[in-house]
Order: sequence, then C-alpha cells, then structure tokens
Amino acid sequence: MKFIVTIVLMLLSTACVHAEDWKKTKSQEGNFQVLMPIDAEYSTLDVETDIGVVKTDLFQSFNNDGKQVFMVTYSDYGQEIFKTKISAQILKGAMENTYKNGKGELLSHTDIRFGDYPGKEYLILKVNKGTKIYLHWRIVLKDDRLYQIGALSVDQKMPTEIVKKYRDSFSLLR
Repeated sequence: MKFIVTIVLMLLSTACVHAEDWKKTKSQEGNFQVLMPIDAEYSTLDVETDIGVVKTDLFQSFNNDGKQVFMVTYSDYGQEIFKTKISAQILKGAMENTYKNGKGELLSHTDIRFGDYPGKEYLILKVNKGTKIYLHWRIVLKDDRLYQIGALSVDQKMPTEIVKKYRDSFSLLR
C-alpha cells in the first residue's frame, strides 16, 4: 500500500513540476493571460452560431506527447444579442454547442462566477473512432465577449490537478 501511495505522490509532484514550467500566453487584444505547456499557436476561425457567423480568436498549446491540448478562445458577440437573450441563455447555448455539435456526452456541469462574471464549467466525453476524448471546459461571459478555456485529453481524463492549475492560471487583464 505504501508503494502505491508513493507512486501516486510522485506522479502528482511530476505533474505539478511540469505545470510550473509552463509558459505565459498573454493577449492584450483578448484582455487575458494564461499558462500553457508550450508557447501557444494563434489563429482565427469563423464559427457558425445561432446568431450568425462569429469571428473567434484561438490560442492553443499541445503538450509533448500530443495527447493533451490546452486552448483559450474568445468571441465578441456585440450588444445586440442581449436584446433577445440573457447571459444564462448565452452560456447554456455555448455549452450545448460544445457537446452537441461535437457529438459528445455531457458528463458534468456547474454554474460558476469568475469574479463579477457568469460562467460554466463542464466535462464532455466524445468518442471518435473508438478513441475517447475528454473536454474539460470553462466558459465566461464578460460584457459581450465569451471566453472559452478548454483542456482536451485523449484516452483518459486529464488529472484534476493539471486542469485546476490551467483553469486557475487564466485571468483577465482589465
């Protein structure tokens, strides 16, 4: 039993050491910073939503073995959306799009507050050609901007300590 406890503690300490070595990704335009395993790659996407096409800025980082992906996206929806929807509806729709469009299964979810801003955290399981993909997701709505902070892992759930470290490293600049 001591041997198993020692192995678990060694694995946890190794995970934490690697997390300490992560690089800061900072976006003045996006108004955020976050720690990622390696320098993030930046791109933009046009995403189809129920209010039309929305430009999304994407920052993503892959760990060394390629079985984990860390990403932050942000999309500006404009104040017009709030004339027809409230924050809770926008967050629920964003969460549902993550698992329904990806043909995944929502395993858990909870409403959160990120400072003064509403959000959600959830876990999704997607199976693609027999491969399990776990999506550990946090979304935050600040004014008319939706932030998505995601950690994806292949084959097994990402260790809780790594997900927590990643999520907790995300902060808004102003």
